Amino acid sequence: MPLGATRFGFSGSKPPLEVNFLVIGAGGGSGNTGTNGSSGVVSINLANGNTGTITLTENITDIDFTNVPTNGISTFTLQITQDSTDRTVAINAVTVNGGGDVTGLTPGAAGLTLSTGAADIDLVSFLFFDAGTPLINSLLDFS
Repeated sequence: MPLGATRFGFSGSKPPLEVNFLVIGAGGGSGNTGTNGSSGVVSINLANGNTGTITLTENITDIDFTNVPTNGISTFTLQITQDSTDRTVAINAVTVNGGGDVTGLTPGAAGLTLSTGAADIDLVSFLFFDAGTPLINSLLDFS
């Protein structure tokens, strides 16, 4: 595993998810978040930084955040790159610090629809107030 890597295991036959982060200064960070296999789950640990990247190789059906501060404001920005097949990211099964599934809130309750072209890049930001339901904003279709 590379320096700063964390491996997350799944129960049953689901493969592990490896998240790599290189923290740059206090409160900043950059890194890579990736999935493999057919789990459809992305786990993000805010103790490791507040940015990451993922190239979709499957639809994401669940996003799990851990170590979201329970006091104040925190953010996580995820760079999402499409592979050669159009993929989706669901925001109706987001967990924060082990709580139950919530649906992330978007402007105008419009939901989240990603760009669909091969190698298209989208930036999705999650904003947390006191570890509550995330507010989600996106910048789409960098190609």
